[in-house]
Amino acid sequence: MKTTIFSKILQILFFISTFLILLGLGWYTELAVWSDYGRFYEILNFLFFCALLAAIIVHFLFQISANNLVRKILAALLVGSLVFLSGAQIYRTNFVGINHVLELSVYGFRETFVGHIILNVKSLLESENPPERIVSVESHVQTEAKLANDFDHEILVKFGSQPVFTASNIGRNGPKITSLTSIDPTLSLRPFAFSNANTFVAYTESKTESGLAANTEQLILFKRDKPDNNFHIAWKISTTAIPHHWGDIYNGEIYIPGKRNSLNTDTFRRKFQLSSYSHCENTEYFVDTIEVFSLKDGTHIRTIEILPLLAKYPYESFARFLNVCDDPTHLNDVQVLTSEQVEQGWFPNGSQGDLLISMREINSLALIDKTGKELKWVSSKFEMQHSPRITSRGTILVFDNRASNSEYGSSRITELDISDNKIIGIWEGANNSTFQSMEGGRLQLFGDKLFIQESDAGNIFELVCSENRISMECKPRLIFHAPYKNMYIGEILR
Repeated sequence: MKTTIFSKILQILFFISTFLILLGLGWYTELAVWSDYGRFYEILNFLFFCALLAAIIVHFLFQISANNLVRKILAALLVGSLVFLSGAQIYRTNFVGINHVLELSVYGFRETFVGHIILNVKSLLESENPPERIVSVESHVQTEAKLANDFDHEILVKFGSQPVFTASNIGRNGPKITSLTSIDPTLSLRPFAFSNANTFVAYTESKTESGLAANTEQLILFKRDKPDNNFHIAWKISTTAIPHHWGDIYNGEIYIPGKRNSLNTDTFRRKFQLSSYSHCENTEYFVDTIEVFSLKDGTHIRTIEILPLLAKYPYESFARFLNVCDDPTHLNDVQVLTSEQVEQGWFPNGSQGDLLISMREINSLALIDKTGKELKWVSSKFEMQHSPRITSRGTILVFDNRASNSEYGSSRITELDISDNKIIGIWEGANNSTFQSMEGGRLQLFGDKLFIQESDAGNIFELVCSENRISMECKPRLIFHAPYKNMYIGEILR
């Protein structure tokens, strides 16, 4: 009797476990298809659908009833397929906001013992050569850095703990490190946009005595008359819109993400019914803006607020990630759409001067018009991303900070096709080559070359790809390293 009860309990546990596994597999497969993890998941989805159809056809058309074993197999196939496809449907509908919870569980599973075993098996199937070693070292007073012997460019670099400095090996005559202490005596300078090799714009990032961000910052234009001369201040202005991260210079205007403190009494947040942001209490928070200044003299031209624009589209893909009350979007990059890019027709209704923006907290890129009134295009297929860069082949490269697993680093470079909004390539760490910047991280397209700033490690490397897209076949060529943390920028000047 006890044995019978125990067997029944085991059967019930088996059926419940199988049900939950199939339901979870269906949910994750739909997530993988939506995120373009590979055609394997599309095929898996298709096979389960075919299994469901086959079970229905065989059961109802052929009326198989004599063979109990066949009937049991058909029933199991029918129920299993329905449960799997129900899991996929749960992801599509995001029932009671469950996707966010399950996604966090998936990332947590990767850190478990079983998750590490799976990742180790994955690593056995991969093969990557480690990047080239840096071979040249040069120090200058406060600053130390290393350059590859065969690197013949000039880089402007800023770490939080160091003054701005340049590192160059022009003509391969030997590396040269020059600390620009005269223009960055308080270490508060943050270069963010470059007009050319001899002109860049920076802002100051100051702290009050209590450690909070200052209410007023400086915006400064630096120039040098010739490449080997020192940079000097062309103009300097004060601004109450706290500049943040990286921007762009286009058609005589400077574009930079800004932050303004505000009391959260807005009404538009109630429109985001798909996210917990709609339930935020009235409290002080950051309003993300795009601040536009004149390149000629620093005159403030206009301000574009991000949240009021997003509130017009409360059911877009980004809405489910809108869950942080005090810093809901965290705008971290602005790139201006050029006339050449518009002519290609990659973006729907794209116009010269439209703004491609990156919003870290909602895992999204968006194209908005230059007045901030219309959302033209959006993609939410990333994880805490930075630095979107439009390529000449109609794709966007993104520093995808936390989209990879932790085995070889949490970050990856993601390539997205603009027209169909599909991920078409990734590159991430493998074997002896880790790749990770939990925050920051930046891309630069310099001619036909892609340079990557790995902020946490203090590295800049070129990613060399034999094909005309990003893939795991690409090879990292390390060109710069400095023994500091928190690299803010590493820009190839010339």
